[in-house]
Amino acid sequence: MTLIESERSLIILDCGIKFPDPSFESSLLTADFQYVIDKWDKVKALFITHGHEDHIGAIPFLLKKINIPIYGTKLTLGMVRAKLKDYKISSKDIVFHEINSNEIIFVDDMFVESFHVNHSIPDGVGYAIHTPHGTIIHSGDFKFDQTPIDKKITEYNKLVSISSKGIDLLMLDITNVEREGFTPSEKVVGEKFYDVFRKVNGRIILTTFASNIHRIQQAINASIAFNRKFCILGKSMVNTVLIAKELGYLSFPEEYLLKQHELKNHPLEKTVIITTGSQGEPLSVLTRIANNNHKDVKIFPNDTVIISASPIPGNETLVNKTINKLFKLGAEVLYEPNYKVHVSGHGSKEDIKLLINLVKPKNLLPFHGEFRHMKHFSDLAQNLNYSTENIILAKNGTVVELNNGEVKIVDEIPIRNMIASGSEIIEFNKSSFLERKRISEDGLILISLIFDSEKFKILNSPKIKTIGLNSHENMLQKEIESAIYSFFLKSQKIENTEKLEDKISNSIKDLVFAQYRKYPAVFVHAMSLNER
Repeated sequence: MTLIESERSLIILDCGIKFPDPSFESSLLTADFQYVIDKWDKVKALFITHGHEDHIGAIPFLLKKINIPIYGTKLTLGMVRAKLKDYKISSKDIVFHEINSNEIIFVDDMFVESFHVNHSIPDGVGYAIHTPHGTIIHSGDFKFDQTPIDKKITEYNKLVSISSKGIDLLMLDITNVEREGFTPSEKVVGEKFYDVFRKVNGRIILTTFASNIHRIQQAINASIAFNRKFCILGKSMVNTVLIAKELGYLSFPEEYLLKQHELKNHPLEKTVIITTGSQGEPLSVLTRIANNNHKDVKIFPNDTVIISASPIPGNETLVNKTINKLFKLGAEVLYEPNYKVHVSGHGSKEDIKLLINLVKPKNLLPFHGEFRHMKHFSDLAQNLNYSTENIILAKNGTVVELNNGEVKIVDEIPIRNMIASGSEIIEFNKSSFLERKRISEDGLILISLIFDSEKFKILNSPKIKTIGLNSHENMLQKEIESAIYSFFLKSQKIENTEKLEDKISNSIKDLVFAQYRKYPAVFVHAMSLNER
């Protein structure tokens, strides 16, 4: 999330989520909205560059705090509406503004223009933001694809036209700054699909990012070209295909589409499955297939699995586990870098240089990079004759001031790591989430009991609830009850109730670990009869 603020107004660019760590599989980090909430009366609009999760995923949480108009292209807004529907947020009170290429959008004392860029999802744009103190171009996620699948190349003419008036700051995507040359065209992957489909005799299972609509279209085209029917599996993949087809970004004859229940009776050699799981996500379809626990798809020796994606940093172990399991089940697996079945949607070094040379900005501010990417970008920019004073290396929370063409870092806003918890966001605390992860793996035991503090004697049977201990639960409840009675018989009188609860909790933890090699979280609520 990027904020552009003037004296009278504030606009937001993108509002996404990210995965904090592979160990927190179900958790999502969001931006800290506190600054936006504090400035709610200045916030005028949210502009979205494209429909990827790291750019739209936190919008439902933002809209719960502040209702603002949302600007984006047709597909991007379609993805946002679907996201809101997932979170049961009504769109009827939200203003959606579908932007077009020739439009100038006035936002109080600023105005905004968009320009089309190529990325791994259709309908991506960058923005030129004209402020009272200078003009900023935000590239969005981009690469220069000369043969895009939808035949819509980057709007070079518009980009140059906007830039001809002078650009004070270029904010640009540097994800692939470490890669030499230009990023290959998406068309290269389609050609590889045709080559693989031509040679394979058995069933084909292909996984990619659910949002990569052009990749899905090319997989569908190859299926049809070789007289294969295809099946779409995985909730996010199914939803994306429905949205993209409805809005005209994906096309195919319905007679080639297989329903999931039809897979068992369709010839394997005439079948293609397009599915989720390219990142080894534990609950994804491909991972369940690799674990041999998908109800409708089992691996056969003649199957070919195409992983048409590169692992996101941090996901390598999960992806490698999936690949290994698929090989063990007898499948042939094609994946990067052994086979050229994926290209990135982000520009490499030469793409980045070309953008800088087209725009000719006075100052540069890179985004989408770790420190090493920033270092490589700084070296690249200096080779293009930019001085270090004109290369702004910002981090989360950095306040950059633009004033009459001069750009400098002036402040830093405290930023909290916020995490999505159900339909709300809370401050991220690693220790508490490690505890949550431990509970999910080792289980939870809740104990409630009433005792006589004077006689130090338990009254009635304790109430015991065990969660996440599976087959051990019935037997364990009896063992815990017996251990509690034994504790009161053998222990010396403990007058402090909190201390008593801790003692019982520790004894139950020791019991479970000794018996089952699990270390559950144990919560004890002890009530003294004499205090009631």
